[in-house]
Amino acid sequence: MPKVSHAHAETEPADAAPLLDVAHLHHSYSRRGGAGYDVLKDVSFQIFPGQSVGVVGESGCGKSTLARAILRLISPHAGSIRLGETDLVRLSGRALRHERRRLQMVFQDPFGSLDPRMTVQQLVEQPLHVHHIGEKKDRRSRAANMLADLGLGETFLDRLPKQLSGGQRQRVAIARALVLDPELTVLDEPISALDVSVQAQVLTLLREEQRKLGTTYLFIAHDLAAAEYFCDTILVLYLGQIVESGPATQVFTDPQHPYSASLISAAPDPRPAGKRRERIVLRGEPQAQRPERGCPFAPRCPVGFEREKCRSEVPDLTPTDDGRRVACHYPGELSI
Repeated sequence: MPKVSHAHAETEPADAAPLLDVAHLHHSYSRRGGAGYDVLKDVSFQIFPGQSVGVVGESGCGKSTLARAILRLISPHAGSIRLGETDLVRLSGRALRHERRRLQMVFQDPFGSLDPRMTVQQLVEQPLHVHHIGEKKDRRSRAANMLADLGLGETFLDRLPKQLSGGQRQRVAIARALVLDPELTVLDEPISALDVSVQAQVLTLLREEQRKLGTTYLFIAHDLAAAEYFCDTILVLYLGQIVESGPATQVFTDPQHPYSASLISAAPDPRPAGKRRERIVLRGEPQAQRPERGCPFAPRCPVGFEREKCRSEVPDLTPTDDGRRVACHYPGELSI
């Protein structure tokens, strides 16, 4: 991964309206023969135009469910998802299909997300056809230009997905999403299935297209190094709740929540030898069924495991002096 740089980052404009406003989002799954459990619980955040916002956390923390809810691939049980002035949760049928042109998704598996029977040209043209954009000739030209921007020239247009490398397939998937010029693009771990040698290339291409098109990204990531490199704002999820959010530089250099600190301590460290951070090992495994009382992270927390306040009182997601939000009774006690 290239050297971390946030020169592209846009701070939240004081006078600008958010592009995406998620408020009190809640979603549950049911267990066969048992009680249901919360996958998302009271999730609230905003994304402003031109930002790249990363969502990080362990497997099962709710990252992909959050992405599917925003795209309305699932219907959340409570809360609102406002894209501009439109609450997507209230839409269905034709109205929802119309709004879907404004937001697109790039999936984790570039091979599984592409129809193996369609050529590269057909795959990228298809969204334009579905949304009745342009005439046939215009659609072909627009698709070819988008592919060229991503480094896939005319020799690739008639190829099938099986004739492409993993990196080339993901470029096709990106072109397919961005050809509609969406306002928001959800990137669901877009480089995790790729070789390390091409991951940075794909992230660089995504950033270049962001500059050209002005699109906004929601970046779902397991790879914290990729999130630190690519994103300007970070949301840390634990058991479906945001436990910390704020500028990427602050979160990665000085995490305030113990869970954030533990995740970052396990990520590759770019600092020189001799200044390595110590790995923070948590107790047990994350559990979808939260404790009945107290902080949901308390059973695993090195800071709050034996503290009565942590085991009896749920911390609020509280704004801090440096512009972050942290859900912890004792923020900043666990350093990396």
